[in-house]
Amino acid sequence: MNEFEKRLDKLEYHQQLILRMIGDTEMQLYYLIIDKNLSRKETEELLNLCDNLNKEIEKQKAEGYVTFNPLLIELKSKLIPSITPGELIQACLKQGVYISLMKELQKSL
Repeated sequence: MNEFEKRLDKLEYHQQLILRMIGDTEMQLYYLIIDKNLSRKETEELLNLCDNLNKEIEKQKAEGYVTFNPLLIELKSKLIPSITPGELIQACLKQGVYISLMKELQKSL
């Protein structure tokens, strides 16, 4: 193992320790992003997906929709494979982001 690999291995180990230290934090969405080792691009895609679904659910509510199963299906189809819908929903609710969307999606699980 060369010096660079040793340093990288040490950083990864320290990251794991930090995650254990902050496991009970209310910043669960960020914790999930780090725990699942998402890249910046994957994180942006995830947040864009949540933003778009959040806008869509508000639009559908204004139009009188009462069930949102199609939005859960869309979330499942576009979600990064390493994250389950349940994990994302719980993390967002605990962090206090996308509350309306996540509460409705939680009902559809």
